Amino acid sequence: MSIHWSSDFIKLFKSILKSINKDSIVLMSFPNSNSFSDIKRKHKTLTNDFPNNDELKLLLNNQKYYFNLKNVNHKKEFKSMFAFLKSLKKIGANASKKKTIFRDLYNLRKDNEKVIINFDITYLLIRKL
Repeated sequence: MSIHWSSDFIKLFKSILKSINKDSIVLMSFPNSNSFSDIKRKHKTLTNDFPNNDELKLLLNNQKYYFNLKNVNHKKEFKSMFAFLKSLKKIGANASKKKTIFRDLYNLRKDNEKVIINFDITYLLIRKL
């Protein structure tokens, strides 16, 4: 499962933390709330809300867990916004928790400007103490 598509990421994350046995190691990666920052400014209705690292750090109490969190920003250029959305659909990431405004999608067909998309990915290692 791609955990960042969960309808309640914090609830899922808490459940994952509860299920970890002592000295077990969990590795995960997911786009965080800094991903798609340019899209969020122009096309707010087209993106989901991704996990916020500050919220996760609060849940990862240092008395119970050792964790190492690293963010890496990846950028990719697309010939248009519509091309970007089509590429997401190809990899199966076309689920949305927001109500789609089809007029906004339709208008994207006219937008032929190149767009650089940032994927800010969190890599997280957790060990229960």
